[in-house]
Amino acid sequence: MIKSFTFLSLLACPFYLYPQSGVYVVQGQLAIQKIPEWAYLLTFEKSQLLTDSVEIHDGGFLFTGTLSCPRMANLYTGKNLKQAEAGFCLSFYLEPDTVLMTSTDTLRHMEVSGGAINASYQQLVRQLAPIYEQLKIFGKAYQADMERYAKLSVEADEYISQINAVYRPKFAAIDALHWRITKQFAQTHPDSVVSLDAIYTSAHNNFQAKDVSYVINQLSDRVKSQINDR
Repeated sequence: MIKSFTFLSLLACPFYLYPQSGVYVVQGQLAIQKIPEWAYLLTFEKSQLLTDSVEIHDGGFLFTGTLSCPRMANLYTGKNLKQAEAGFCLSFYLEPDTVLMTSTDTLRHMEVSGGAINASYQQLVRQLAPIYEQLKIFGKAYQADMERYAKLSVEADEYISQINAVYRPKFAAIDALHWRITKQFAQTHPDSVVSLDAIYTSAHNNFQAKDVSYVINQLSDRVKSQINDR
């Protein structure tokens, strides 16, 4: 049963109301020795965060329901919701279709198939994957430098300024590349719900995304008509 609850961290995820209703089916299969006890499905609709949960049997789980429009959702697994939220989160789209999820081990390596919207979303995920890998590398290096400078006999403001001077251009370059890929995706998928979500995600706090209005105006009228409903 779906119930509403407060989960502020999910507010940062993109959601979009797309005019297409129907029944959704999410069928998953995990193949690990220590299978989590529960699967949790979190989504957002009409200013409310919703969660659904099912018990996992022999590695399998099944979610079904109705929706007024496709929307993004997050999937977690664990013994309880608190433990699940602390673990890996799999993002995908609920849409009026059957979405299949399979993994040879855990949720982290789950493969998603089924549904035109999810196929489009997975294409974008693959295009952005190298950027997130590079971001992880920079993040680890940044943290290591922060720890190293913290051991030196210098003022805090001084070593923080030194670190930021080195890494600010690197992170700016990643932001610029992220926006460029997102923009190209939106321009080739102007009638996709995924494009609008991707634009808002990439442009948020991204000073490299200076032509957001231009890119949004290139979307189809059907997509643009939903902007105020977000």
